[in-house]
Amino acid sequence: MAISTSPRRLPGWVLIAGMIVALLIAGIIMATVLRPIYNLVFPGKASAPIPPGAVELEYKEPSRFSDGEWLYGSDMPGCEVVQFYIKQGSTCKIAPLACGETNQALAGGIGETANSLQTIATCEGTRAAVVASHSWLVDISGGYNDEYPTRFRVYLFKERD
Repeated sequence: MAISTSPRRLPGWVLIAGMIVALLIAGIIMATVLRPIYNLVFPGKASAPIPPGAVELEYKEPSRFSDGEWLYGSDMPGCEVVQFYIKQGSTCKIAPLACGETNQALAGGIGETANSLQTIATCEGTRAAVVASHSWLVDISGGYNDEYPTRFRVYLFKERD
């Protein structure tokens, strides 16, 4: 009786299936870990969302109040600017009757009712990231008699270490 000295080999399909399973597991782990690592290495620039067509009118250096302050002008009605910020995830406090509402809840498709200079709303929002978390505060006013009837001041706050 002869004893075989050659080691047993796994069939090729078992090796290929094992490699595919290992690649799938590695892909799942990388998808979970890669984004935070990317944010850590490339944190990106902190910025607040700005409605399309808005024009920067003024910029102030960081102050004791905020890390940056911008004044923008827009030909959009102020209530549409408010709707833009709500769609961006901001929480807005709307001045009574500023957008044709008796309460401070914003409904879709409403327009401005006053023709004089007025404060329309104040909106707050946040973007959370691994390293570059930041928030913003936006004061929206309307009723200006020039090419930009709506103006809004954006204050940017970066997370402190």
